[in-house]
Amino acid sequence: MSNGVPAVVSFKFRKVEFIEPQYTNMVKGPTGTVARWLRGRARSAVFQARIQVGKDTGRLAKSIKFSMRAYRSGQEVSIFSNNKIAYIHHEGTRPHLIFPKKAGSNLVFFGSKTKSIVFTPMVRHPGTKPNRYLSDQLKIFTKDLKPL
Repeated sequence: MSNGVPAVVSFKFRKVEFIEPQYTNMVKGPTGTVARWLRGRARSAVFQARIQVGKDTGRLAKSIKFSMRAYRSGQEVSIFSNNKIAYIHHEGTRPHLIFPKKAGSNLVFFGSKTKSIVFTPMVRHPGTKPNRYLSDQLKIFTKDLKPL
């Protein structure tokens, strides 16, 4: 240690036995160590996604949730939103035309530049940039993990 070389300690195991019920509960059970760890990370990911997502009305942020499932092979966490605009927010859109739902009618909205009500048969939407509010949170699940 005095010459700047760290001390190394190693162990060799000749036989490792798992007590099946305890191991199964720890790794695969809904109240086991792995499930508690995943649940904590999922809550953090949902919290961060709600902060990152656009807040026009707040409905999209409120719709972000998580669910957990246990399988024979282990645990699964899903972070999702069932809001109909969730995908277009996440992936963005190309420039596109917007038409009224009823043919022959007009779109009606309050013009921010003209400060008056606007009637128009079509709007040219410039498109939106993607906001990867869900997939950006994957880093929460790998944070502090060290390779074996």
